[in-house]
Amino acid sequence: MLMSDRDIQEAVNSKDLIIRNFSKKSLQPASYDMRVGEEAFSSHEKASIEIKSTSPLIIKPGDFILVRTYESVKLSPKIAGRIGLRSFHARKGLALLAGPQIDPGFEGVLVVGLHNLDANELKLSYREPFCTVEFYRLSEPVKQPYKGEYQSQNTIREQDSTAIKERIAAWAPIDDRLKRLEEKVERLTEKFLTPSVLTSSYAACKFFVEQVSQIPQVIAVYMGVSEGVIDLWTIVEGDLYEAETSIAKVETELLRRFPNLLFDSLVVPKKGRELDKIIPTNYMEIYRRVRS
Repeated sequence: MLMSDRDIQEAVNSKDLIIRNFSKKSLQPASYDMRVGEEAFSSHEKASIEIKSTSPLIIKPGDFILVRTYESVKLSPKIAGRIGLRSFHARKGLALLAGPQIDPGFEGVLVVGLHNLDANELKLSYREPFCTVEFYRLSEPVKQPYKGEYQSQNTIREQDSTAIKERIAAWAPIDDRLKRLEEKVERLTEKFLTPSVLTSSYAACKFFVEQVSQIPQVIAVYMGVSEGVIDLWTIVEGDLYEAETSIAKVETELLRRFPNLLFDSLVVPKKGRELDKIIPTNYMEIYRRVRS
């Protein structure tokens, strides 16, 4: 049977349920709100965090943390609990990852796993209500009250924090990955897309098109850029050998005139195929022969 606020208060008074650091403000119609305790462990920081002295606790996007509750509990053999996240925090993108049941006979603080699914930082202040526990009175006391490895825990266990450290690569925060990617893009941009390079690239492509457009077999030219290399695909119809020979001469002159640029030139026979079936989708058409 789910216990009401009155049931919970009566169980606390009779010692069937002990909630240390109990606060009437945390007593809800059919649950009790647990508050943020003094300690957390963050996979992002790779260390324990003393929330009481550094409040608020900052949870980075993608971060997985363990948080100790301010309250500790002791359940009699005839009371069980179920833990969940307060909806206020769930609506912000916080997810609770923990075994949902508190077994009859358990005693100790609760250590709750939280994962920030949002793209923004989330904050939890010391002694702020963050999760809620529903208590259930059983039809009869259990024969085997809880006596597991978490009995009488009063802190975040070393083996739990070590397990998180070993999973850090899998839980690496999303924003850090994006920032590293942005930095790489910026470095490539600075290296390959300076104003002088852009000007030279335009001039080089213009020269190439002017020359190969005079070759009868050439029907189109496409350009792409990959890691600072300018890819030039020349589409031809007719005598392939003659076309390749003529285009090779243009390529030689192109390299002589623009030694500061990197080129990769490819001659592609059309062979009756549609051009959109040949050319990569990220390439740009810079020349097409107009049929008279």
